Amino acid sequence: MVNLITTTKVSIDDIKEVPEYKELMPENNSYEELKKSIQQLGFLDPITVNKNYEILDGYTRYRIAKELGIKEVPVEIYETSGKEEELDIITSFNLKRRHLSKDEIVALIDKITEKKKALKTQITEKFEEQKNEIKDEQNSVRGDRISSTDVDKISPTQESAEIKEELKRLVPDVQINEQTIRKYLQIKKELPWLIQYIGDEKKNKIGITKAYDIYLLLKEKNLLDLDKRLPKSELSSLITDKYG
Repeated sequence: MVNLITTTKVSIDDIKEVPEYKELMPENNSYEELKKSIQQLGFLDPITVNKNYEILDGYTRYRIAKELGIKEVPVEIYETSGKEEELDIITSFNLKRRHLSKDEIVALIDKITEKKKALKTQITEKFEEQKNEIKDEQNSVRGDRISSTDVDKISPTQESAEIKEELKRLVPDVQINEQTIRKYLQIKKELPWLIQYIGDEKKNKIGITKAYDIYLLLKEKNLLDLDKRLPKSELSSLITDKYG
């Protein structure tokens, strides 16, 4: 169960970044405004960490503090039962503080869902390894063994249902139709490199609907591997520019 232990100040050198958490954070288009605010007013929102001082929320504030040479920062320390609850905290704070577009919300929830499935796969594999350690060598492989590929083999309908369930649990007030989710999943399946460009158009990204139209166009022209044909800068301009 998630529990707020305390709010205090700690040395910025004690705080740790977690790459798999950091990559979940949508791009912040108010970086300079936030930096100016911290310079003038200090930290209005503490950085959220777990008991090991690993950042759950506040990667932008942490980066700004490092740039400004701030030695001590306020933190909220949370106790959780594990990574799954930490992922829920990350999602909750992102939804509350960042005013995400619906397209960004779908992308974030999908990433969270994928992380949770990966955790379950790791637990299953660890359990199977422990079982096999106590068996004879000739019986080490059993037909009923659950592999990561078994866990990952789910239908698009089931995957869509999982995202809808997470949306309902974490953002019940936001209405996102199933067609939008299915379009997103289709893009992720057949054109995964395009996912990085999906987000808020104000942040030089494209919406799911536009991304789906691009997917259909590239599929028609047999150009799904366009990312391998063009330099990244040229590809980005082509995808995000309204004239592209």
